[in-house]
Amino acid sequence: MKPFEVRNAHFDRLVNTPDLRWMGQNTNHAKPHAAVIEAMERCIRDEEFHVYAPPAGLEELRQGIVSDLGLKDHAALVSDGAVSSLYHVCHTLLQPGDEFITTDPTWNWPMAFARSVGATVKQIPIYGAEYGYRLAPERLAAAITPKTRVVYLVDPNNPLGTACTSAEIESIAAIAKAAGAYLIHDCTYRHFAHSHELAAKHYPDRTLTIYSFSKWLGLAGLRVGAVVADPDLIERLAGSPPNNLGSSILSQRAALAGLKIKSEWFPGVLTQQRGMGIRRIPCAQYAKGDFSGGEVRLRLLDDASQGLEHFERVAAKVEDAWFEGQVAAEVTEPRDAGSFEIACERPGKFGGILAQRKRHARVVSGDGRQQYREVGDGPGHRAVHGKRRHEDIVVRGGNAAEGRAEAEDVVEGVAGHDQET
Repeated sequence: MKPFEVRNAHFDRLVNTPDLRWMGQNTNHAKPHAAVIEAMERCIRDEEFHVYAPPAGLEELRQGIVSDLGLKDHAALVSDGAVSSLYHVCHTLLQPGDEFITTDPTWNWPMAFARSVGATVKQIPIYGAEYGYRLAPERLAAAITPKTRVVYLVDPNNPLGTACTSAEIESIAAIAKAAGAYLIHDCTYRHFAHSHELAAKHYPDRTLTIYSFSKWLGLAGLRVGAVVADPDLIERLAGSPPNNLGSSILSQRAALAGLKIKSEWFPGVLTQQRGMGIRRIPCAQYAKGDFSGGEVRLRLLDDASQGLEHFERVAAKVEDAWFEGQVAAEVTEPRDAGSFEIACERPGKFGGILAQRKRHARVVSGDGRQQYREVGDGPGHRAVHGKRRHEDIVVRGGNAAEGRAEAEDVVEGVAGHDQET
């Protein structure tokens, strides 16, 4: 088998694992609203799948996306997921010799798309306390050259989760405008931010806003998203889209139904996501087994004995999955304030098996605003700067009122591999 087939076969096994919650993909498994399910069932009953959907997307859906963003003078081009929009934008706007600027870390696929057309990729490191885990506008300005054609900003950042402030977005938009560059504002995780500013409001002519239904609505498997931009720019993109026969009619019906019930349904999702605080539970005792698969997410359980038992059981599944770099177990809702979650995070890029390696995991405040910063010792230790090279054990439980727990727990024997995500 070729390497891509090995990777795909592993992916296929995971997809066909009942009740899997694949946390490495950040998929949303909240119970969908009945209206979304009904929209899909009605689409199938009415046999709408016999016909092609409009090439730019259902008009009501296009308008709904623009309205959800509040960009009334812009237009939407529906795609087979947000990543399809990114592929299309990169292949339309970039040429050999152009420069594509983004952060490190960022989402890797757009960099691959840029390189595939001969563009040069430049990354600005943001991982580290010295950078505040965010892109300072002045550092972007310093990185701009006459060859800069595209600035790609994932906001909130994937994988760090940090969101730009309004002032930062305004400055970043001004820098891109001064350079005459296109600004791709990837807002896949926008709906989960406490506040979010759209760059298109400051630089409407050349900002392309990437919109996804995979995360907030939980439609990752249906592949529906959009790019939103100035109508003249969308006119150019609509000339030769990869889905020129339209995106799935079933997916679009589900997305449209989701927009209609978003105001009543999604606040509950946010409450569920933000409802658990963080407190200290000694976690070295849970570091059992070989975590050569990288990321392990465990079931929320009621006591430590159940946690340890489940941790050991799941760890056995990880050994066979090292090449993919992530495995996730079922995650359930906490049943009481004392329930907890244990997570063994994968190491960063180029991480290998580092036997008997010691790491310190800092337990941070319940508001989630503190950043994890791991340090370590031993022969296998890699310095943390510029790349995502770390492991940690995170234990969640209790409630936000407990505040910050000043604690570091030593975890031994945690190791793993990483993948490009």
